[in-house]
Amino acid sequence: MTGSREQSLWNLACDIAVEYTIDHMDKPSTKRILTWLRSQTYQMLDETYSYISAPVIYRTIVHLHAEKISSLQTEFYTDDHRFWYASNTSAPLQQNAQEQWNKIANQIKYNKSNMEKMRKKKVVY
Repeated sequence: MTGSREQSLWNLACDIAVEYTIDHMDKPSTKRILTWLRSQTYQMLDETYSYISAPVIYRTIVHLHAEKISSLQTEFYTDDHRFWYASNTSAPLQQNAQEQWNKIANQIKYNKSNMEKMRKKKVVY
């Protein structure tokens, strides 16, 4: 998911991108007073880029000093990213889910095929 990116900076870039989106939704349920750091970060992004995304933000923060990165992490941290990264323990669970979806897909194909055959034979129930 992060490719060659530094994971903690990528997590921060994703957090900023999501928070930026939420703070720009213009909905009563997401309205809040923005801190000075948050406002300044959004202003810099808006002035520098025509669109905001995690990769764009990552390219910006990768050049910042550690102190600035730390303050951004404190400001924008809202959730834990440990589940973002695949682990080998989840593979059997994913395999089982894939098998279930395949069974459902095959059942749908079978039902569709039978419906077509019935239409051709003009079987009426």
